Parts: sequence; C-alpha cells; structure tokens
Amino acid sequence: MKTLYFLLLSALLTACNITGKIESTGIQSLSFGTGGGFTNEIKTYTLMPDGTMWLHNSLTYDSAVIKNISKKEVNKMYSSSLSAGLDTLHYSNPGNIYSFITVVKNGASNKVVWEKNEAGLPEGVASLYSALSELTRKN
Repeated sequence: MKTLYFLLLSALLTACNITGKIESTGIQSLSFGTGGGFTNEIKTYTLMPDGTMWLHNSLTYDSAVIKNISKKEVNKMYSSSLSAGLDTLHYSNPGNIYSFITVVKNGASNKVVWEKNEAGLPEGVASLYSALSELTRKN
C-alpha cells in the first residue's frame, strides 16, 4: 500500500513540475503551419499549454482538436521556441507558398514567416518546425 501512495505522489509531483516549467516559459500558445498557393489556403496547427493540438483550416473555417500531446513534449517545444528566439525574432520572407511559426507569449504575438524550402533560415527555425510537424504525424 505504501508503494502505491509513493507512486501516486511521484506522478503528481512530476506532473506539477512539468506544468510549472510550461507556465514559466510565459508561452500561451505555439502555432505553425503553411499557406499560400493557388487557393491561398492556410492550415494552422496550435499547440496549447494543456497539450491539446488544434487544426484550423482557413477555407472551411473548421477548427478541431486533432490530438493531445504530453506535457513533457509541450514543454520541450515551448522551450525550443524560446531557445531559437522565436518570441522576438523578426523574420518575414513569404513566397507564394510559405510556412510560419507564431509564438504568443505574455499576451504578445510574434510570427516568423518564410518561403517553402527557403535556405538560410535563422538557426533553430527549420528544426523546430520539423519537430512540430512530426507531432502532427505521431500517434
């Protein structure tokens, strides 16, 4: 019985620790996606602090939760976005088809936009985008 209490207490403390780390980033949401082309469709994925990942389609106006991400993974993505400086980076080089990452931190929004397959992106942008995109494919 003591072992059960210990396991429950450990799980609770771990969950609180990760939640505290997420809150300490100041990030309220992390969005990413693609847009442009002939239809000018914009697909936006938004990762919320609680782990829900939303998908919004600009053409159909549909928004839905597509999956839940672990708090550990949310913390990793939020921390990576801060490490890459995406909360303050000014970079806007859209083309006909573009990708973007938007960080909302402490009520302020910052959007980084680049042309599809653009070389010379600021360090950390492409790798974070790739990691975020991978989250949409994982089960």
